[in-house]
Amino acid sequence: MMSFLFWVLLIFLVYYFITRYNRLQGLNQEIKEARSNIKVVVERKVAIVNQFADLVNSYGSYEKLIQLKVSDNYTEMARATSEAVTSIKALANTYPELKSSTHYSQFLENISQNEQILTEKRETYNYVVKGYNSQIAQIPMVFVASALGFKEAPYFDPNNEIGIDSFSGANTEAIKELAIKGTEVLKDKNRTNKKIKSINNT
Repeated sequence: MMSFLFWVLLIFLVYYFITRYNRLQGLNQEIKEARSNIKVVVERKVAIVNQFADLVNSYGSYEKLIQLKVSDNYTEMARATSEAVTSIKALANTYPELKSSTHYSQFLENISQNEQILTEKRETYNYVVKGYNSQIAQIPMVFVASALGFKEAPYFDPNNEIGIDSFSGANTEAIKELAIKGTEVLKDKNRTNKKIKSINNT
């Protein structure tokens, strides 16, 4: 009877852990997708800056602007584009004919639209993070998350953009360790059952 209850409880726990793991993995994937969408918008901003820089560099009378590169590091890319936009605005203030040109007006409009889209993507990211963090903070999910290595995800903070690159989701080593411990428990249980059967047969 005890052995039967043990296996029923074990099956229930395994099923529960699997369903909770899949749920957290789904939320984790949503965070990564939201983060990827932010990077896509920043990459578009890089393209806008580079397009205008090409135009400015084609005129010999203006200071040369450096072309930006798309990077896997969101923090560096976001910082570089912000600095580039500031430099372009400073250059336009130095050259009135550049500031009054339709190309510069279009550049500012494109940047403004890009910032609006970026704000929306950031809000979406924070919304998804809020849902994930709320899930792993609830009982009994908090114990499952801890056992499987799921950690709190960072909210997007314009003053600390490096946080968006630091989240990796589940700790695969923690999952492997849990699986090993579970296997050891099963082996111990089987050995115990064999000993009991051996004693009963004698």
